[in-house]
Parts: sequence; C-alpha cells; structure tokens
Amino acid sequence: MSETDVCQYCLRTGCQIAVDGHTLDCKYGQALERLRLEGIAGGTAEEILAGDAQIPPRLSTNSAERKRIAIFSGLLRYFPDALAYVAQISWAGNNKHNPGQPMHWNRAKSGDELDCVARHLLEVGTIDPDDGFWHDGKLAWRALANLQKHLEKVNNLPISPGSKAT
Repeated sequence: MSETDVCQYCLRTGCQIAVDGHTLDCKYGQALERLRLEGIAGGTAEEILAGDAQIPPRLSTNSAERKRIAIFSGLLRYFPDALAYVAQISWAGNNKHNPGQPMHWNRAKSGDELDCVARHLLEVGTIDPDDGFWHDGKLAWRALANLQKHLEKVNNLPISPGSKAT
C-alpha cells in the first residue's frame, strides 16, 4: 500500500489520511492494529480493506431514530458561540500539548476530567491567566470529554475519530 492509499477503516472513522502525498496520521498498519486491539471490527485484513468488516455506527442507521437526534437544530443552532469557543480551546490545547501535529485529542495526556471540571467550576466567570481563556469554556470542554468517554464505554464504541489512545 502506498502513502497515498487509504484503508476503508480510515475513511469510515475520519482518521487523518494522506492526500496528494501529505503525511498519514494513521497508516494502514496502524489502522489494522487498532482494529485488532480494540475489537472494533471483526474479519481479516482483506475484509477490513474491502469495507466488509463490521464497524459500529456512531449514529443509528434507523431513519426515524436519526431524526430525533437534532444535531443542527438542537445543538449547533442553540449554542453556536459556545461551541465555537470550545473549538478554540481545543485548537489551543492541541498546539500546547501536541505542537506541530494535526488536531487530535491525545487521551494519554490527561484523564482527570472530573477533577478538571470541578476545578474549572470553582473558577467560572474568570479568565485563566495562563492562556486567556474563560474557565467556563474549559469546563465545557472537560464535561464533553467526560461524556464522550462515558458514552464510548457504556455503548462499547471505538474512541472518537479525532482521538488517539496514546
């Protein structure tokens, strides 16, 4: 497989992929190894690459169930400024903790979401002098991180596409 080829797993999970010779974040072998280690998909490498392996969907495949998940009208339209602010915190955090790397949540860097939630909760309404961000935004980021990990655990899902385990 060449540097610009992409496995089906990478396409489905949103891994950083090579385009026009850019560096791969998740090369073929890493994707297959992750599949095997995490039990995300069953099957041979050929089945995985052919797209025949079973990868759990993040959203229901049932149309009626999907309509009840109002991501645009019930989340993005409600909180556009808050979500944009949390995205800025994600960008700044990536630059701090993963300098020079593409955006990703490196879960090995910190796993104490609830302690961080509590600490930021004590400082709501104030700005963190280290980086100039409101503690309220950092509280939201940590709360989302905790919820994401919880949902993955209870629903037996793979880690989110923008995450790295290490």
